[in-house]
Amino acid sequence: SYWIAALVEQPVRMVASATVAFYATRIVGGVEWLIALVFAWRILGRLLPDGSVGRPVAFAVLALNPMLLAMAWSVQNDSLALLCGFAAIDYASMVGRRSFDGFHGAVLGAIVAAGVLTKLTDWALVPAIPMWLLLVPRAQRPWRAVVTFGASVAALSGWWFVRNMALYGGPGGQGKAAAESNGFGPFRFTGITSLGHLAENVMTYLWLPTEYWRGIVHASGVVKGLIVAMTLTIIGLSVTAGVRHMRRARFGLGDDLVATFGDAGRCSDTWSLVIITGIIALVAWLYLAFTWSALAPRLAYASLPLWMGLVGLAANATGPAVPRIRQALPIAAVAVMLALCAWSLHALHAAETPWHFINHL
Repeated sequence: SYWIAALVEQPVRMVASATVAFYATRIVGGVEWLIALVFAWRILGRLLPDGSVGRPVAFAVLALNPMLLAMAWSVQNDSLALLCGFAAIDYASMVGRRSFDGFHGAVLGAIVAAGVLTKLTDWALVPAIPMWLLLVPRAQRPWRAVVTFGASVAALSGWWFVRNMALYGGPGGQGKAAAESNGFGPFRFTGITSLGHLAENVMTYLWLPTEYWRGIVHASGVVKGLIVAMTLTIIGLSVTAGVRHMRRARFGLGDDLVATFGDAGRCSDTWSLVIITGIIALVAWLYLAFTWSALAPRLAYASLPLWMGLVGLAANATGPAVPRIRQALPIAAVAVMLALCAWSLHALHAAETPWHFINHL
């Protein structure tokens, strides 16, 4: 990502100025995020049925999310990592496990390797893809696909970890990371209070850029309450909808909540992949947060496609319960996300922090 940004930054700085080059670099991240959204829309098309209200609602929550917008339009490598991650999931689910062969495994490995080299947030796909192919064996030659996938990832990204071993003494560059962490140790478990703080941190990274903006703005009790209510509602409705769908699929009955591919009673290929990837990413982040360093929850952003699916499921489940508001849900989602964006900008401009610092967030 920084290499791509440098290709833009240097020519712009030579023609204009360092300030213009800085903002041009920001635009690079924003363009990467816009491309990532194309893959996100395609993934949602496989997670949710055509014409359902859930797809535009989930897309609005993702595309207009102030946290993701703040992150994407800054100088970082997260948006390209999300682009690669979304592209890998889209490609894998487009091919489908039944058609996966050695060639597809190699191509998918190249996409995942690009994501891993961009940022380690995409690493969850490295174990998730083989598990996806093997745990529910539906591919014609799953082992061939797994081997070519692993070989492709190793050949294209393995050199980076060898380099880290030589320079920092660890495959992940732990020596450098520890030096830069400035004393950020693991998250200490002290009971229900610490779990509540952890949950609040996760919700923040799903909705608001307060932590990403170095804590110079803080959400009020009303805003926090809205975030908690929306998060719990989405989780509750989506889990209920998922259970209902599996029960109906068991008896060969369809519904309009989930897009189903393949045999009745089984999740679609896309659902299987995003669930496996999301669980691996979340569990790994929790383990590292409690044992190594209290890393930001965006380390688990490979779980965003699963979150998108849950938002869409919740929106679809709302339709039968409250039919009158079904068609208004996409507009309501856009309005809520724009309101959160407006609050974020207002809070940032009202912060008692030197503007030259805010200007470079």
